[in-house]
Amino acid sequence: MEKHFVWRAQKNAGTKKTSNWYWVVGILVAGGAFASFISGNFLFGVLLLIGGFAIMLAGSQPAIENAYAISDKGLHINTQVVGWDSIQLFAISENEPRYLSVQTNTLFGTTTIPLNGVDHRGVRSLFLNNNIDEVDDLPAITEAIARAIGL
Repeated sequence: MEKHFVWRAQKNAGTKKTSNWYWVVGILVAGGAFASFISGNFLFGVLLLIGGFAIMLAGSQPAIENAYAISDKGLHINTQVVGWDSIQLFAISENEPRYLSVQTNTLFGTTTIPLNGVDHRGVRSLFLNNNIDEVDDLPAITEAIARAIGL
């Protein structure tokens, strides 16, 4: 098995959260939970408190570096291998920093991978040579939500 490209990158840069970020999240969650409790919707209030805690916990995690590779078998993400037959579409962003977005019919769904230090033209030709259709953009709703709340 020949690996054509091998690289390591952080999937998300993981911006350092200031104490103000935690205060804003805490005040918004506490206000929403308080309003829910006043209106008699206790379950939603508890759900807001748990969700706010989860957002703060996720925001405090450092960025994780992943290992990526593209070989004859397909796309390797750490120890997982996504075969060429499982990949439906791909997109490579035209702006720096460049990202590879891949839509699969596996558990990964749509994932975005940074192409730090990798020849994007070579990656594009490998995907096209394996009969994967290229599109302009593959937006992942979870990444848009994470970006919107500052994760």
